[in-house]
Amino acid sequence: MQSLKLLHPRLMVPLKDEMIKEVCCGYAHTLAVNQYGQLFTWGNNDVGQLGLGNDPNIPVKVMKPVLNTNLSNVSMLGAGNEHSMALTKNSQLYVWGAAAQTGLDLPPTVEKQSTPTILEYFGKHKIHQIACGGLHSIVLTKSGEIYTWGSTEGGQLGLEGLTEDIVSTP
Repeated sequence: MQSLKLLHPRLMVPLKDEMIKEVCCGYAHTLAVNQYGQLFTWGNNDVGQLGLGNDPNIPVKVMKPVLNTNLSNVSMLGAGNEHSMALTKNSQLYVWGAAAQTGLDLPPTVEKQSTPTILEYFGKHKIHQIACGGLHSIVLTKSGEIYTWGSTEGGQLGLEGLTEDIVSTP
């Protein structure tokens, strides 16, 4: 399939009847949440960044929005190059995609997390805001604390004195 560049905005017909409240773009994937907290995802899914699970019938490229039934009550979204995050209305943070960016402290042999998984680290913290850069993530708590993890290559974590290339957990 050949790539096509659209030079003018076009209505996304599959979502025209949804009351979309938030959208977020990764490198080659997109997330949207509607007024009911339902998550829609589409785009590249080679490392599970759409969070659709481990079914081998799920295509690597999902060309139109699909309802992600693995997660509900979503209030906020974040997307990096190959990872995604969602905050639920009850302040639980879910992460998925490229394992090194999820913050799940998975073994080095695990390359992807295809299903949204709670990042337990924030169980006692109330989260105010989430965001992703290309290879890192950041959380702002309601008490004003900032937690960050992911690649350290450009200093984007804001943590001095690091010697490792990746900080795998907040």
